[in-house]
Amino acid sequence: MLFFTLPPGVTSQHLFPKMILPSEPGVRVAGSPLLFENWVKAKVVSHSPFFQNDSSLLFNFDLVNQRLLATVDKQTEYKISRKEFQEVTFYYGDMTFTFEHVPAINDKDLFCEVVKTEDKYSLYALMHSEIRGNSYAESTVYYLVFPFPDVHAVRLKTVDMRVIRQAFGLNPDRQKVDAFFSQHSTEEMNGYFLKKLVEYLDE
Repeated sequence: MLFFTLPPGVTSQHLFPKMILPSEPGVRVAGSPLLFENWVKAKVVSHSPFFQNDSSLLFNFDLVNQRLLATVDKQTEYKISRKEFQEVTFYYGDMTFTFEHVPAINDKDLFCEVVKTEDKYSLYALMHSEIRGNSYAESTVYYLVFPFPDVHAVRLKTVDMRVIRQAFGLNPDRQKVDAFFSQHSTEEMNGYFLKKLVEYLDE
């Protein structure tokens, strides 16, 4: 589950818009593969001239295909490949959600920023939706990116204390990891817990 609390209209495992969408003839699918229930404003970092006058554009994000969706009139929808832009920041009320390419993880997916730093640890979430049975189901995988000089990413399908400790191995910050786990031993192991751990390491 995502670490942050999302208001109605933004999907998480519990907040998919309750829409019925056709997937194939004769099959009805509950839920939605979209990040937002409605079109929202966004800022796109791209070399494409399509976004040069993006003040008139509204956006959404397809969590199945990782495609950026754009519209001017809410009638015609443009599907934009993730290869056509470097980064997109969505604005939803007072909140922002930034998705970007992270070469340290891989060169194909788009990752949601959770904690981003230039010279310390960063944390990203890969959000994905797929059809299971007759409804859409969302999953989130976290990636902990280690800083220079040993830049690499550790994939965390679940927030698991043993896996995290193992990832740090002989790293000097292993002691800080152990200290954090000791101080927060009664807390639920979820995405919010992982965010606090990374922020603690970056202090």
